[in-house]
Amino acid sequence: MELQADRIRVIVYDLDGTVYDDTRHFEIYSRLIQEQLPPDVREVFWQDYAATVAGHHPALAIGCFYDRERDLVLRLKGGKVARVLRWDGAEVDAAQWREWYPGVVEPDHQRIMNVGDLWWVPTAVSAHYGGISDRHHQCFLRMREIMADESFDIRPIPGFRDLVLALKGKAIQVLATNSPQPDSEAILTKVGLRGLLDGHYFQSNKPVGLKRILAELAGIYGCGMDAILSIGDNLVNEITPARALGCQTVFIDPHGLGDADDADLVVRDMAELMPRLRGMFMVK
Repeated sequence: MELQADRIRVIVYDLDGTVYDDTRHFEIYSRLIQEQLPPDVREVFWQDYAATVAGHHPALAIGCFYDRERDLVLRLKGGKVARVLRWDGAEVDAAQWREWYPGVVEPDHQRIMNVGDLWWVPTAVSAHYGGISDRHHQCFLRMREIMADESFDIRPIPGFRDLVLALKGKAIQVLATNSPQPDSEAILTKVGLRGLLDGHYFQSNKPVGLKRILAELAGIYGCGMDAILSIGDNLVNEITPARALGCQTVFIDPHGLGDADDADLVVRDMAELMPRLRGMFMVK
């Protein structure tokens, strides 16, 4: 599929992994979660976390779902379960799991986790070893405080700020993130984007909340869904719900998870996307 630039009136960016792609904070976040676990499982937690990030874990991988109630890893296709693995990589018989997952699987971030990006890897691994959701959330909030502190450096994507400026007048540019407002604004300041976007949605409750946001934007700007472009690095959060409404999509896929038909355009990173956007909107 191809993007139809002549139709695009609104661009919706995700925050983490999209308007900045620095990943150094994930190890700090994972250490915070590790400290909340019983001492006897902290080392094996870290081994499984590192193996997953490196792509070597027998079951867990970025892009899968984790069912904490059954301690199972789900691989999906088209929103439905295609394979089910135990933690050690053993296959669960399809006749059994089809009774458990008969239709489209929706993450609820409690029992069913969408391990769609690096934020969710330590959470899922911790859940396997008995980690508590409330403590995961506390660690997340603490990590965002650390990132918002003026002493914490976040590297901007070279050239992205210039692109945002160049697109002014060509398209409405909006941020939609699941993160809280104060630390998100601090991050935007650090990467030079504070005050440059036309709108902001914080604590968006994606993926479900994205549909509400997209409908609201279509109403505000009087455009069809095909005039909205959703850009993000989490297939379930930013791409699938947008496509279901008829929006155009770009999946930023640094881990090589997606197929070419998962979005209108699949790229490795924003650096790959930026010249495409400049060409489509005919800006320097």
